[in-house]
Amino acid sequence: KVERLVNKFIDLIRSENVEDQVEIHVSDNASPDDTEARLRSLATEHPVRVRYTRQEQNLQFDGNTAFLYESTQTPYMWLFGDDDVPLPGALTRILSALMANTPDVLLFSFNQPPDRECRQFDFHEAVHLTHEPADCISLIMRYTKISIFVYRRCSLSDTMHAALDAYSSSGWYYIGLAFSVLGDSPTPTVAVISEALAAADKDFARLAYTPEGILGFSRAVTHPYVESHAPGLPQEYEIHGYCTAIAWCLSERIGTISSEDPEAYRRFVRSLPVRWQILLSRPKTFIQFIALRFGLWRLWVLKRKMMTAKQEFPS
Repeated sequence: KVERLVNKFIDLIRSENVEDQVEIHVSDNASPDDTEARLRSLATEHPVRVRYTRQEQNLQFDGNTAFLYESTQTPYMWLFGDDDVPLPGALTRILSALMANTPDVLLFSFNQPPDRECRQFDFHEAVHLTHEPADCISLIMRYTKISIFVYRRCSLSDTMHAALDAYSSSGWYYIGLAFSVLGDSPTPTVAVISEALAAADKDFARLAYTPEGILGFSRAVTHPYVESHAPGLPQEYEIHGYCTAIAWCLSERIGTISSEDPEAYRRFVRSLPVRWQILLSRPKTFIQFIALRFGLWRLWVLKRKMMTAKQEFPS
């Protein structure tokens, strides 16, 4: 998939004539497969610049994100997941918005599923700008898809490093990075393009990660910038993370999403604490929790099978 992605970006850079404005940098996080053999052959300086770095040991997602940001040689970095795809015209739209507005963080909508147009943002302007810190935080947390984040590059101070160290092994470093970049700016600015500029691939419902990161969603907003401008947010996202983790586990059980490690989901459900205050105040989450704990999720599966059979063999 990463080979597909690099070739896709090479094609976009050429077709949009932005060879002098964009470079591709792939950080191979000590992949145990043939990624190195595939990617080294794509590394080139002309006409499209492709850099390839092989990590000697796996830095985990957060460490690899930190490496990419600090080693980027361009004024901005578009962080992009290797299982997503950019859409035609994306580079031109992003570069135009960056040059016209010089934001600290740029965001845009993302199509998931890939064959359906989605708009997580719906502003009337071609590029929506906000400078109010609470609004900036709200937009960053609106849709936390990795591949919609474009960051202004800055030198991370010791204070910024200390704030980001708290994100280590959380899976949310890329969110903390956005807050750090905003905190570094004399005039914090988030720019939003409401149309989708990237999309998931057809395997979007197959997950390589487990719900622990979602359960710890509040860690995404435990940043000094958030504490200064939206102090109640960590508690809000602690509740949101708990409810979302339960919903994910139910989706995995009934088959609307699939996991590369199904047993990890089962272990997670067995160890999930019962938080009565949240469950009793949210009937939907309470029903989902009971369905998971007592195997009632099988009723959803049975209902779906019956509906499928009815469609295939109508009376």
